[in-house]
Amino acid sequence: MSASPHILQYHVADEVVLVADLLPWIHRRRFERCVIVGPPPALLSGCYIQRSRWLGLNEDSFIVVDDPTDSSHLPKGTVCFVECTFKDCEFQNFSAVGNREQIDALRALFPLHAAAQASGAGR
Repeated sequence: MSASPHILQYHVADEVVLVADLLPWIHRRRFERCVIVGPPPALLSGCYIQRSRWLGLNEDSFIVVDDPTDSSHLPKGTVCFVECTFKDCEFQNFSAVGNREQIDALRALFPLHAAAQASGAGR
């Protein structure tokens, strides 16, 4: 089942969430055990991410912009998650937008070398 932008509850659990189907701004939602599927790119502003993984992570998954608070600096179609929680989620075909500090924090949480090891683990 996929979560619709018109019925996106405060707490979304065990859903496939298609970023392309969401409204441009998602505020203070809690996602648990969800699969978050891009594109388009997403800004994760003030979000808390716990025990989640990012499949298909690569250098192109991160987009650095000067000022993510200015929508003219964001790639077209960017969905902004503001103060959301992602717990035990899986990000697929996903790219994140942010300033250098935000992207560095995401790189620390989801290191590229760990993604490469995980993708080769089944071989």
